[in-house]
Amino acid sequence: PRLSGNHPTHPRDPGEAAQPRVSEAHDATHLSARYLATGAQADRRLLALGQQSLEARKWGQARTWFRQLLDSYPRSQFAGDARLGLADTYNNQRGGQNALLAATEYRDYLTFFPNHPRADYAQFQIAYGHFKRRRSADRDQEDTQLAATEFEKLLDLYPNSRYAEDARGH
Repeated sequence: PRLSGNHPTHPRDPGEAAQPRVSEAHDATHLSARYLATGAQADRRLLALGQQSLEARKWGQARTWFRQLLDSYPRSQFAGDARLGLADTYNNQRGGQNALLAATEYRDYLTFFPNHPRADYAQFQIAYGHFKRRRSADRDQEDTQLAATEFEKLLDLYPNSRYAEDARGH
């Protein structure tokens, strides 16, 4: 089917339907969400758009793409990457509320994808989030204790992780 409206397209073959150009994916708001949610490899396209938006520091736009993938393709092979990308949008955006949302998303990721190849990264981000919020010795040490607990969990669950050395150092 042809795309309607002013969507960036290019002809592949005179008899073939036009496809969105990858070079225009950075302006994802112009692509039809309905088009992206259908067809072969739509989940891959949504992940790529989310990752491009994340790299461009367009946090809200990235969250939209990642959520669309998770809502439309919950059993996709890319669902773990989308959930991790969603967590990263909050983590990278910074701020107290976003830090809490990031921690929640990282925990959800570990709940749904405990054996995913990047599970160690999510565990490290949870631990490091607490580490960043630690306070001076004369103040409440809850985050310091939670960071230590989460770093220990990283070392127990993923002893050969590339984050293990950092975990030992904290």
